[in-house]
Amino acid sequence: MIVRAQLTVMTTSILESRIVLPTDIGANLAYIQSADGVPPSGALSFLHRVRSDVGKRAAAAYPEQFAQLREAYLRAEPSIAAAYEQWSRSKEISTVVRIPSSRCDAAPFLSAILRGNPQARDLSEFFTKDSDWSAGGSPHFAFSDAMTKIRWQGIEPHHSKTLVIVDESLNQGTSAAIVVRHLESAGVTYDALWLVAPLVLRDLSAAL
Repeated sequence: MIVRAQLTVMTTSILESRIVLPTDIGANLAYIQSADGVPPSGALSFLHRVRSDVGKRAAAAYPEQFAQLREAYLRAEPSIAAAYEQWSRSKEISTVVRIPSSRCDAAPFLSAILRGNPQARDLSEFFTKDSDWSAGGSPHFAFSDAMTKIRWQGIEPHHSKTLVIVDESLNQGTSAAIVVRHLESAGVTYDALWLVAPLVLRDLSAAL
């Protein structure tokens, strides 16, 4: 399925795929661009530059290029958010969570989904993360240890027709899996699970 949002700045397409997150969580993925193991191109490569160690080193080495890339991303962001808002209207979303982060790059996409589903319950504020930990920066940890880096409190048990986890990019999906497992431990059940992440850095060729 492809959803298009036509704006004056650009046309953005939401692509869909099936993926498996750590601890064998089957999920649906709504994304814009898949890098499939190679450096991403275009405006979305800004998200790679601010997240990955390789990207950060490149940004530091070429600050003017990085500034131009950031401006390109900011111009593209409204189109991406509009596409997610339109896409979300057909999903009957009941619960949404933005993965906790020290950056707010995913915030516009969370807001877009809530505009498309004003009845949805936003549980983002109930999650916190260790400020010095990132899943991408710790590739060899045990999942049980990673579970302690993201915490929750105050979530009441409930059933969601569609649960959506929002992030700005997806690599292995560890943070998303942690949030899902915490929600399950809090008594949250769901019929469908979606992960919203404009930039995908993992290989989708093996997606289910």
